[in-house]
Amino acid sequence: MTQTSILILDDDEKWLALHERRLTQADLSYFATQEAGKAIDWGKSKEAIKFALIDEILYVPPIPLNEEEGELQRWQGSGVIREITNLRSDIQFIVVTSAPQKRSDGDNLLFSKETAKLRRQRGVIDVVHKHNIDMDPDAEYEWILELIERSSSPSTSDNIKPRVLVGLGFDKETFAAMQEQTGRKKSSRLPLSVMFKSYEVYDVSGKIKTIGNLLQRATEKRIFIEAPGSKKLDRTRISSTSQSFQILEFLATRSELGKDILIREKDYDYQPRQSSHDDIDTSVDPHSIQDFAFDYGEGKKQLRSGVQIESRKRSTSRLKTAIHRLKKSLATANVGAPKTLFTAEHGAYRPSFEIGIILYPIKAKSRRS
Repeated sequence: MTQTSILILDDDEKWLALHERRLTQADLSYFATQEAGKAIDWGKSKEAIKFALIDEILYVPPIPLNEEEGELQRWQGSGVIREITNLRSDIQFIVVTSAPQKRSDGDNLLFSKETAKLRRQRGVIDVVHKHNIDMDPDAEYEWILELIERSSSPSTSDNIKPRVLVGLGFDKETFAAMQEQTGRKKSSRLPLSVMFKSYEVYDVSGKIKTIGNLLQRATEKRIFIEAPGSKKLDRTRISSTSQSFQILEFLATRSELGKDILIREKDYDYQPRQSSHDDIDTSVDPHSIQDFAFDYGEGKKQLRSGVQIESRKRSTSRLKTAIHRLKKSLATANVGAPKTLFTAEHGAYRPSFEIGIILYPIKAKSRRS
């Protein structure tokens, strides 16, 4: 059986040598290069390569002291990953880079967004920042080697699938009390299951009460994606007031209660968006709706500003429509292809991804004078 090899791509000789030394110490085989084109050729042709350490920003070597004066290679890290995964889906990528730090220029929010953008690429199982390696190389390389070992094990293949998590945010004092109660003082986030175990009565009614209390007490609610193998969570753009959030919260609650994870039409609390014109009695004359809702300027029929018509008769299920919107949102977050995210069973929908609830602390919002 051919030994698994790792592809290394970095334009900087220093980092290339550092990666090589650590992989050699771990008795791992590798192919190392500073050239994006060669990395693509090796990734496509060498079947032994199953993992890759890829830098994102790639200059033509040798790199000048002032990088801005350097010439960028034709393929950057994301392009290399895309080219290889177009032919091979069996290679898993760890992006080892300083790109988010450089692009964010000290902006923490932008840093998180840039990191999430790299991590959501197809085939990427994590992003490791070079400045973290500089601060603690042993810990970071230990994590990289753990990722490679864990992801190559057939028995742990589920670990590399994205998970959808409903996040409940609490102020620091409340979260600290939760940490104390669960005995996890150093945890930056808590799975909901540990809260169950902190109660003496461990039954279904107790679980429901716990979840209900936490949902009401949460200061903030968000949907996160736990990327494959990652130590961090990526925030999504799914609003806590949206129908998509309602569906995910319902499914996550069922998951935490150990119930069958599916949603039916009767479980879906549809609330139509409000029109800004609520003074029309639509039951009187259906033509009055059309006359009110549409303008006929310049011979063209157009919807008036602020009006949304909700049809009384619908041939499609409202839940089906909402699931369709949710699929698109989750596909954008790289959870999977839309058609693979849910299965339909006699009017009910079952997610194909893992889902749960986590608790996390939030920072107090600063008040502007």
